[in-house]
Amino acid sequence: MRTAKLAILFVIAVALLIGYFAANRSRGPDEDQIRALVERGRQAIERKSLDAAMSCVSKSYQDASGLNYDRVRMLTADAFRGEASYPVTVDSPEVQVNGDQATARTHASLATATEAGTDQVFSGSIVVHLRKERVRRYLIFPALDWKVTRIDGLGGVFDLGV
Repeated sequence: MRTAKLAILFVIAVALLIGYFAANRSRGPDEDQIRALVERGRQAIERKSLDAAMSCVSKSYQDASGLNYDRVRMLTADAFRGEASYPVTVDSPEVQVNGDQATARTHASLATATEAGTDQVFSGSIVVHLRKERVRRYLIFPALDWKVTRIDGLGGVFDLGV
């Protein structure tokens, strides 16, 4: 009986170690991780997936317009409730990493598409500011991921009620 308990504990310990190493495996160079984050965010907006879109954004998000994480989440949720879709294009960003901070410069455009047609909401150069933050993978394993802390150059996109 004692051998069975030890075997079960051993299997659990091995499973936890495998999970930890899988959660913290190298995801490639920081620049590639940031480009992948930008693409995940673009896809999330087009799918109107609020959770996926907000998973790219830091809880400490704050921009020059005074928007914070909660306000961005609320405005995005309101926009996604409507029937419009949101085609997004983002050029491959020029990424600069400085330790646990980074910027990604790119050109982006956002439109609203309805049965009545498509309207360009935004098109211009933006600078995405990012920071590596502690996250949890598989609910228990600590890891580091890039998150958006600010976006410069959006103008009044959120003022338009998009």
